[in-house]
Amino acid sequence: MNIRGTLCCLNRNSIEDNIDEVAEIVSNAKYVCRKCGRASRKKKYLCKPVKLASKK
Repeated sequence: MNIRGTLCCLNRNSIEDNIDEVAEIVSNAKYVCRKCGRASRKKKYLCKPVKLASKK
């Protein structure tokens, strides 16, 4: 992985430069950062993750 740290720390240029990796990380998101609102499928990619409610 080229992304170091969390998605929360990425700026626009970092996201653009790593768009394929970011797309993979955010697909089927299960967590959201309560600080910035970014979403991820694994909580390790966010600085303040909160689990999203599951759809039933």
